[in-house]
Formats: sequence, structure tokens, C-alpha cells
Amino acid sequence: MSSAPTPVVTWIVDVTCAVDGQQVVHRLALQTQGPAALDRDVTERAEAVHAGVAHLVGTHADRIEGELSALLDDAVLYERMSRAVNPYGDGRAAVRAASAIECFLGLGERVPDFTP
Repeated sequence: MSSAPTPVVTWIVDVTCAVDGQQVVHRLALQTQGPAALDRDVTERAEAVHAGVAHLVGTHADRIEGELSALLDDAVLYERMSRAVNPYGDGRAAVRAASAIECFLGLGERVPDFTP
């Protein structure tokens, strides 16, 4: 039996909203335009909270349930959070890097930069 760690791969295809305390799943969920609830009281990565795509909901079950119910029951709130610009980008960084290299080499056009 190997003692090597097993890699974890998460595929998010469609998400209504994500709850995450480790700030990994919510960054992936934001790529699918789903709002995120961070089950913590503070965050060192506040970009999503400031952009309006995530809420800090604390760690108490009642508050988490209340915040998620509000998000799922309030169509205006859900729509606003789903339409906010993802501060972590649009998932096209590799395409932009490749096109920048092609442009530098005179082999193609450069894809426009991401602008939040």
C-alpha cells in the first residue's frame, strides 16, 4: 500500500451555490457563475466578498442555513451575486498566455486581457 497522498480533483459543471471554508471550491464555483458562501468569520482573500460574488456566513449552522435560504429564496440577491464579475478571472489565462506568445512570435493575434 502506497503512503503517497492521493490527488484530489474537483469538477464543477453546474452549481447553484457553493459553501466552502477552505476557499478552494468557491473559486471553482465562481467560474460557473454560482454564488459562494464562505463558512468562516474572516478571510484573507476578500476579493470575492468585495466583488459581491461571495458572503462570509460564519461557522454556526443556523446562520449558514439562514444565509443559504436567503440566497436561494431571494431571486434578486441570487441574480446579483451570479452576475457579479469574478475577481479571480474568467478561466482563460492559458489561452491569453498562448496568444501572447504567438503574437510575440508573429504567428497570431493577441487575445484581449481580462478586465474585472
